[in-house]
Amino acid sequence: MTNDFLFRLNGENKGKFKSFLDQYHGSPRVCWYPSCGKDFRAPMFLSKAYRNSCDGLDDQLPQGPDLYLYTDYKLWGDESVFQIEDIFYQDKKTRVTCKSVERLPDLDLDWSKARYFVSFPEFESYTHQVYFLQIEIESKILGNIQANVLYCFAVNELFYKYKIAPYTAKISHIIKIRYGSGFGGSRGSGSWVQNVFDKVGGELLITDQQYLQNSGDKMFFRLNPAYDEGDNPEFKSIHIVPSEKWSFHGDVHWQIKVGA
Repeated sequence: MTNDFLFRLNGENKGKFKSFLDQYHGSPRVCWYPSCGKDFRAPMFLSKAYRNSCDGLDDQLPQGPDLYLYTDYKLWGDESVFQIEDIFYQDKKTRVTCKSVERLPDLDLDWSKARYFVSFPEFESYTHQVYFLQIEIESKILGNIQANVLYCFAVNELFYKYKIAPYTAKISHIIKIRYGSGFGGSRGSGSWVQNVFDKVGGELLITDQQYLQNSGDKMFFRLNPAYDEGDNPEFKSIHIVPSEKWSFHGDVHWQIKVGA
C-alpha cells in the first residue's frame, strides 16, 4: 500500500520531498511524533547505530522508519521557522543541524475545532505550514546520522482526523513523549494514540506512559465516533530509556503488542 496522504501533502511540488517519495515502490516507513515540539533527537534513538549499541535490542525491533512525521501547532518560545544550518539541539555529546528545507503546500484543515484540543488557539503565522527537512545528527557516541523529517504545523487530533484516517495511512512507529507539556498547551494527554495504533498498522509505540485522560482526549473520541476508548491493544515494554537521557518527563518505554 502506498501512503497516499504523503503525496497529497506534497501537492504539485517537484522538489526534494517528491524525489524522496519517488525512491519507494510502495511506501516509506513512517514514524509519527505528535506534539513533537523541538525534539529533533528522536531519529538518533531510532537509528541503527543506537539499536546496535543496546545488547539484544535490534533483534526485538521492527525495521526502522524512513520518514519522521512531526506534528505540533506551535514552536514554543521561538517564533522563527526553519532555516538551513539552524542548530536544533546541542549539548556536549550531540548536535542536530538542519541541512535542507523545502516548503510544501499549506494544510487545509478545519481549525474551528482546535479550541477543544489546545489551550492557546491563537495561531502563529506559520500555523498550517508544512516543511520537509533533512537533518544531520552528530553524536560523539553513535557517529553521524541523517534523517528526513516532514514537519506539519497542526493540531494533532485534527491532523489525524483529516489527513491520516481518511487515507488509511500506514504508520509503523508512534512516539508519545511530553505530549502537550511544553507550556501546558494541550487539553489532552495523547492517550488516544493507543487507540489508533492498530488502525494505522503500528508496530512500535515509544511512550512516557503519561495517559491521564483529559477533555481533549475525550473530544478525540467524540470527533471519531467509530473509535472506542476501551479498544486499545495490550502492550509490553522491550526497552526503556531513562528519563534524563531523553524526555525529562518520565522513563521512555519502547513497546510492542503482546503476542506480536
